[in-house]
Amino acid sequence: MAESQSSHQPGAGGDGPQPAGGFQAALNKMNADKVMAAMWLSRLVTIMFSISFVLPLFGWSQPISGQRVLIAGAITSALRLHQRVPGIQMNREFVATLLREDSAHYLLYSILMLMCCQPVSVILMPVFFFALLHVTTYTKTLLDCVGPQSMGLIRKLIEKIDIKQRDLLKLIATVEVTLMPVTLMLVFSGAASIMLPFGYYRFLCLRYTSIRNPYTRTVFNEMRLLGEYLSRHPKCPAFASSLLLKVISFTCRMAPVTSAPS
Repeated sequence: MAESQSSHQPGAGGDGPQPAGGFQAALNKMNADKVMAAMWLSRLVTIMFSISFVLPLFGWSQPISGQRVLIAGAITSALRLHQRVPGIQMNREFVATLLREDSAHYLLYSILMLMCCQPVSVILMPVFFFALLHVTTYTKTLLDCVGPQSMGLIRKLIEKIDIKQRDLLKLIATVEVTLMPVTLMLVFSGAASIMLPFGYYRFLCLRYTSIRNPYTRTVFNEMRLLGEYLSRHPKCPAFASSLLLKVISFTCRMAPVTSAPS
């Protein structure tokens, strides 16, 4: 790194420029990778407005806080997508590559929710939890720049989030699945556009076929097994058992085909 270059100047005698440390080192790190720094800041904004949506500590109304959560989430997803697929090409293969990226899924999700419905807490949960999960890595990097033992309380919090990573990813997938019937309820209550369930179904298909994130498929499979178990239970009424099996059959028919991993 550049920090080691000044010590080799002839005649320096140890009095040459010293490497930057503390908060200046963290600022230098952010300046060296502006996209990562911008994503980190947008995730912090997402977390801040998510808290404001539940607890109006900053004076913003719930609708404004909810919209800003989705806008910040869309900015984060767009930046991440730019990292993963930097070039733009006007052909079908490029679009297919784009839609395989999880960041593209949540860019579409944020835009869909901004356009088609009023923000409610369950809609904001996936965006908030993804921001919480991914903000920790870069925060830890910046803390290491400040000092190896700096801000021990924040480091302990980051460790706890890292330990719960799989649980949080599964929670996000569960919310993604259960949001499908929620979108229908929002339409019938007049809180969402009729286009929301159709757009959300396409989003759910993208999540189901995600290459990097298998949790949505796992949750669907676990729900199917649970439904089949309940339908066979001796205490389950015949009409409920029949209804469960019909719902399972319909859901399986609507699920997209996934290719086996190579």
